[in-house]
Amino acid sequence: MQILKLIKLEYIKYLFLILIVILPWTIYNPENNLSAEKITSDLSFYEINTCNVTLSNFLLNNTNTIYQNHYKFEANSYSSIRCFGKITGVSQIGHDFVISVGANSFLNLLFQGLFWIIVFWLIKKPDKYFAPDKLKHNSAILFTCLILCYLVSTEPRYYEKTLYFLNLDNTRSYLLLYLLFLFVSVNLMEVLNKRFYKLVHFLPITYLFIGTFVGFNINIYLIPCIYYGLISIFEGTISKKILLVLSILTFSWTVNGIGGNFFLKPDKIRGFTSSFYDYDVVIAWSIIFFLCLFGIYYLTISTKNYVNFEDFKKYLLSTTISVLIFGYLGANAPGLNFFSFYYFGQQKVTTTQINPLAFNEWNEKLAWRGFSSSAESIGEFFGLAILFCIFSMLSSKKIDLINSLFLFVASAGLYFSNNRASFLMCIFGLVFYLNTKLNIKNSIKAIILLVSIGTAVLFIGIDNFTYVYSYQSVFIQANNYSLEGFTSSFVNLLNEKYFEDIFFTVFFSIFSFIGFIFNRSELWGLFFSRYNPNYFEYLFGSGPINFGQFYGEVIVADTPSFLMPHSSYLSLLVFFGLIGTFVILIWFTFKLFQAKKKNSIYGFIFIIFIFVNLIKSDSINYFNSFTLYSFMTISTFQKDNKFFNLDV
Repeated sequence: MQILKLIKLEYIKYLFLILIVILPWTIYNPENNLSAEKITSDLSFYEINTCNVTLSNFLLNNTNTIYQNHYKFEANSYSSIRCFGKITGVSQIGHDFVISVGANSFLNLLFQGLFWIIVFWLIKKPDKYFAPDKLKHNSAILFTCLILCYLVSTEPRYYEKTLYFLNLDNTRSYLLLYLLFLFVSVNLMEVLNKRFYKLVHFLPITYLFIGTFVGFNINIYLIPCIYYGLISIFEGTISKKILLVLSILTFSWTVNGIGGNFFLKPDKIRGFTSSFYDYDVVIAWSIIFFLCLFGIYYLTISTKNYVNFEDFKKYLLSTTISVLIFGYLGANAPGLNFFSFYYFGQQKVTTTQINPLAFNEWNEKLAWRGFSSSAESIGEFFGLAILFCIFSMLSSKKIDLINSLFLFVASAGLYFSNNRASFLMCIFGLVFYLNTKLNIKNSIKAIILLVSIGTAVLFIGIDNFTYVYSYQSVFIQANNYSLEGFTSSFVNLLNEKYFEDIFFTVFFSIFSFIGFIFNRSELWGLFFSRYNPNYFEYLFGSGPINFGQFYGEVIVADTPSFLMPHSSYLSLLVFFGLIGTFVILIWFTFKLFQAKKKNSIYGFIFIIFIFVNLIKSDSINYFNSFTLYSFMTISTFQKDNKFFNLDV
C-alpha cells in the first residue's frame, strides 16, 4: 500500500511538471482567441491581433518556425498579465522573423519558480532532514525576501523595462513582489531542506537548470544561498571578526559609490551581477555576495560526511550529456530554444551555430558554446568531467563501459568548446597524478619535466619568446582602444610608467606575454582602456560583482559585442582592488599547498585546474561556476573533508 502511495505521488509530481510546461502557453480567452495565420512578409494580422493568439496555436499553424533558423522567439517580459503566453508581435528584419511572446515578469516568478521547485521535489529525499530552529528558519526566509525586494528597488533603470506598469517609487508596489518571493522561498526551502544532505551532489545540475528568472536580474539559487548564509550567521558559524571586516569594507565601498550613476545591461551574466552602480546597489550586491559565500561554506561543511565522489560524478556526467543534447537541439530548433531559455532559466539563448565542428576561413576551430552562455566556462566544466572520469577509473583500478562512455562524451564537449587551456590542464592533471603515485626514479621525473617544458615551449612557439609585440601587446591594445580625451586613469599610469620604471615595465611585460600566449592581448588591453579607478578603488576595489562603473565610466573604441574582461583575476581587481586581490591569491596559494601536504592529491589537481583556467576565463562571474568552484575549493582546504580521498 505504501509503495502504491509513493508511485501515485511520483505521478502527481510529473503531472504538475507537464501542466506548468503546457498550460501557460495554451490558456486563451474564448471571446478574443483567434487561429494563427501563416507567417509571410505581410504581418498585418499580428499587428492588429496583439495578444489574441496563443503560442501553442501559433506553433501548430507555423510548425516551420520550430526548426527553421531564420525565426527567432523572444520573451517579452514587459507585457501585461493578459498577454502572457500569447504572441505580442512579429517583426521582420531582413530575411529573419522575430516572434515576441508575452512573458509577464510577475507570472515568470510564479511559473518558473514552481517549475524549478517541482524539479527539486523529484530528487529522492535522504533519510536525514535539515531542521533548523523554527525562529531562525522563519527569520532567514523573511530576511531573504526583504533582501531580494531591496535589490529590485536599487535597480529601477533595469526593472522599468521589465516590470509592467509598476511604480518602483511607491512602497506598496513591493507588497506583491514580496508575497511572490515569499511564496517561492517558503516552498523552495521546504523542498531543499528535506534534501539538504544531498544538495551538494546536485551542484553540477546548475549548469543545466541555470535558474535565472525572465525579466529579473535574480537567480533562484540566490534564495537558498542567502537563506543558508543567514542561518550560518544566526548559528555563529561565521566569525565575528570576519563579519566586522566585511562590514567595514562594505561601508567603505558604499561611501565610495555615492554619486555613481552608471548602467550596465547584464547580458550573459544576468542574475549574478549589478545592472547599475551607485551606493545602494553596492550595499545590496555586497550583502548578497557575502551571504552566498557564507551559504556555500555552510552547506559544504555541514554535509561533508554525506558527500560522495562517485555520486557527485554521476550527476556531473549526466549533466554533461544533457547540456550537449540540449545545446545541439536548441541550435537547430528556434522553437525549442525559447522553451529551454524559459524553463532552464538561461541568461543567454542557446547558440545559433549549428555545427559544433565548424572552422573559420583560416582553418581555426570555432568555439561552440552550445547551451551555455560561455564557451570558456562550459569547456572548463567538460574538463572537470574528464578528470572525474579518469580519477574514478584510476582509483578503482578498472576501466568500465559507463566511465569510458562518459569520458568520450565529455571529451567531445571539450573539443566543441575549443578550450585548449582546459585540455592542457587535463593532461597536466594526469601527468602530475602519475608522477606522484607511481614509483618513478628522480632521473625519469627530470626527463618528464624537461619534455613537458619543451612541449609547452613548442606549443607556445619558440618565435613568440623573441617577438617584441608579445611583451608589449596588452600595452599597445590598451592605447588602441583608448579615445583621445577619454583615457582611463590606468592607461595614463601605463603611459607614464611603461619604459620608465624598470620594475613596472618588467612586471607588465610578463603579464602581456601571458596574455599573448593565452590569446587575450586584445581583451586585456580593452580591459585596461576601461579600468579607471581612483586611489581607493585601485587598492580596495568598488565592491563585489559590480561592473556598472567599469563599463559605463570611460568611453572606448567600438567593440563587436559585450566583452567581459576574460580573466577572473581582472574581475577580482575591479571588485576588491590590488590589495584585496593579492590577499585573496596569497591566502589561496598558502591554503592550497597546506592542503597538498595534509589532504588527497586529487583535490590539489582539481584546484590547480581551476586556478589556471581562471587566468583567461570569466567563470567566477557565472553563478553555476562560482558555486561549483567554491564548493571544490572549500572541500579541498578543509582538513577533515573526505570528498577527494579516493584512495581510502
